[in-house]
Amino acid sequence: FLYDSNKHNGYITKHIRTALMAIDVVQPYVEITKVQSNNLPVEVVPGRVLSNRWCQKKKRYSIQKPYKEKIFWKVGGAFNVDETYLVYGKWSSFPRYFNGIDQLAESQMKLILKGSGPTFKSTAAQRGHTQWTRANSGSYPTFSATLDLSSFERKDKLAVYAVAKVDQGWKNAPSEAWPKMRPQSHIVNARTDSSWYKEKKDIEKVVVGHVHWLSVPLTIHIK
Repeated sequence: FLYDSNKHNGYITKHIRTALMAIDVVQPYVEITKVQSNNLPVEVVPGRVLSNRWCQKKKRYSIQKPYKEKIFWKVGGAFNVDETYLVYGKWSSFPRYFNGIDQLAESQMKLILKGSGPTFKSTAAQRGHTQWTRANSGSYPTFSATLDLSSFERKDKLAVYAVAKVDQGWKNAPSEAWPKMRPQSHIVNARTDSSWYKEKKDIEKVVVGHVHWLSVPLTIHIK
């Protein structure tokens, strides 16, 4: 992305990369990528038909006894990560609308956000970057946290979600901006305003705002 008079960074290829970046940041996403040293399978498979809680079979990890497991995840489709953490509990404790397919409304997610107590547990919140924060570095920052599973028992099936809140600074317009009004673009409001809802009925398209974004859950099966 650095300008070098197009000597080593061609004009066309540079703008192709910029276009690909714009596609990536249309919507934030979170992905759990690894447990301990074990990489998890890629989630996005073209043509795959997703059924309710499909991830219980396709994104799972088995352990022999409940102890401690280190989980790795990444946040994409954004520039800055304001907050991210893991929430986990028994699959049976999650309402059915936690289906591993849809992003949920804030009112639905309230049940698990900053989960604590006997039903849902959470790790400490972290802040950080994405691959676009310092795009020229070529790195893809990841997050990690260790789950304490000692309160669970054999035969339990656990769901682990990564949660992220991103780019909240975008909702604050610069003081010199004119006219004096809040940002109006979908790309800003879709990630900073949970009440944002815009519908284009003639083409059946809807933009729904979220503040927190959920990963596809990882299933941990305690044998």
